[in-house]
Amino acid sequence: MQTIVKHFIALLLLLLTQFVSDSDSETYVAEKADLKIEQSKQSLCYHDQVLKESNDKI
Repeated sequence: MQTIVKHFIALLLLLLTQFVSDSDSETYVAEKADLKIEQSKQSLCYHDQVLKESNDKI
């Protein structure tokens, strides 16, 4: 009986640590995606500004 309880607790701990690590990796992926979106916005703003300046010169 004690062996079954020990295995059950070990399984619960394993599942809990797996859930926590998945949650952390999802947060990491979301943060990376937000960073990429922000970089893309900045890049678009820069290219838009360059385009406006070149049109003003023409």
